[in-house]
Amino acid sequence: MNDKSRQSLEGLLIASGRGNRAAFTALYSETRGLFFGAALRILRDHALAQDAVQDGFLKIWNNAAKYDPSKGSPMSWMGIIVRRAALDRMRSVKNHDSLDGIDVAAPQFEPSNPKVSKCLSLLPKTQGHALILSYVYGYTHEEISGSMVKPVGTIKSWIRRAAIALKECLEA
Repeated sequence: MNDKSRQSLEGLLIASGRGNRAAFTALYSETRGLFFGAALRILRDHALAQDAVQDGFLKIWNNAAKYDPSKGSPMSWMGIIVRRAALDRMRSVKNHDSLDGIDVAAPQFEPSNPKVSKCLSLLPKTQGHALILSYVYGYTHEEISGSMVKPVGTIKSWIRRAAIALKECLEA
């Protein structure tokens, strides 16, 4: 995301926090597709993903006044909210008991940003896979631990290290 786009989203989010419905409509139109894709990867169900995105944007609307640009980008802030909404939805329908259908040794994920792809490829494989299973697919540390046959503490460490390394690579 370029600086102009980030500033535009920041402005829309700040205006939404002041109750500007037109700004929120524009913010929703700009970002809903990306967040729907993220929710769909977690939930693997079109209707559930739509519901999660709706829940997420309702939370964004209700909390937009709390957004602080100094703490992160608008996409990161909103992404966390929508991801949590998708995870909450997933837990509420209990359709997510195992990693059935996913190759734990090589989970599928094709980022739209080539820099993300490059940075992911630089991570140790196990750390990268654990990170993808957690952040893209929404699996818990315990689920990943059971599937990868590693202690939960190891999985947590891998994900944390991978997230830090990914952030450093993207900022370089």
